[in-house]
Amino acid sequence: MSPTRLPFATGRTARPFAQLRAHGQVLWLEYLRRDLLLQGALRTAIDRDHVHGVMATPTTFAQAIAWTGQYDVALAEWVRRGELDAKSLYERLAFADIEVAADQLRDVYERGDRRDGFVSLPLPPPLADDGPALVAEALRVSAQIGRPNVMLMVYATPAGLGALTQMVAAGLNTNVAGVCGLQSYGEVAEAYFRGLELREGDLGGLGAVASLPIGTIDQVTDERLSTVGSGHSAAAFAGQAAIATARLAYRDWKRLHSGPRWMRLAARGARPQRLLFAALSTPGGRAGLRYAEALVGADSVSAMPVVTLDEFRASGRVEPTLEAGIDEAEATLAALERLGLDPPATAAAAAAAELGRFAADYSTLLSGIERKRTEVLEGLPPLNPPRGEER
Repeated sequence: MSPTRLPFATGRTARPFAQLRAHGQVLWLEYLRRDLLLQGALRTAIDRDHVHGVMATPTTFAQAIAWTGQYDVALAEWVRRGELDAKSLYERLAFADIEVAADQLRDVYERGDRRDGFVSLPLPPPLADDGPALVAEALRVSAQIGRPNVMLMVYATPAGLGALTQMVAAGLNTNVAGVCGLQSYGEVAEAYFRGLELREGDLGGLGAVASLPIGTIDQVTDERLSTVGSGHSAAAFAGQAAIATARLAYRDWKRLHSGPRWMRLAARGARPQRLLFAALSTPGGRAGLRYAEALVGADSVSAMPVVTLDEFRASGRVEPTLEAGIDEAEATLAALERLGLDPPATAAAAAAAELGRFAADYSTLLSGIERKRTEVLEGLPPLNPPRGEER
């Protein structure tokens, strides 16, 4: 996306967005930047296009803070006040955006009985394998931001799932990133259910999603398939794994949220942990529209990056596709296994790739803040992007 172009600037409600809502799917924006908030684009998207949530990631903050000049004035002011730690500077800048976005979505949250209107904030990726640190960070950040419609993102690691259970038991809204296979989804759902069971009293109002990074699943699967299959088989199944995985996960989601265990939790006010389809594009922005059209289903969330949202606005076709082709989805994953792919190993590789991307972008974000801090201390204007680098 161009650094200066804002989405949603003109026009009436696009029919595909209204149709998504009619089919029971909630639209989130997988993007956040300060001009989106200050120039009214997010508010327009909420009012006109049924965008009812925002998902920020380390990638979105790296692109916004490290690679544009939109935060330079605020960063320089904090540096002049003596705030020099890069993580603290990041929180000063990012948390302010999260608070404004949450405030702009607050009426959606209140009108919808606290089912929608969330802003998802990532916890630091370096904590992904440290459960107690994730829980402590989640409690600190939640208290600091103080918005009921902020959702905290952990990662589908063993430590992250333990943290998820404790966070839900503590009454925090949760987003689990990097759910890349059916076994992983089952473990995430189990961790969520355990957290609800540990929480005393009424369970109403807790928001929860489990995020499948669709583009990452296909990218990693296709890469591994190219090393074990013939050229013909790799081409025949390229770009098929993620949609098949998502549809079977949705089948499992419906089963898990209809049994007696869930009924007992629902009687106490529990809300489902909805599936969220994220990373709806591959490198170069390809396949986003195909993914969005193939994953339409009730009680789910489609988190679109701007490029996919623009494509969907222009030409998206909406049908209840998430429950279509279940037999075909099973056949696709079975065929991939026969070609030599180990499903748990492939899912683990995709999850590692997703976490690795977030960790690298978080490191880039902090490095960019450190560079800008140094330039402020030296009396120089920050360069965006830094000289000699392209983004």
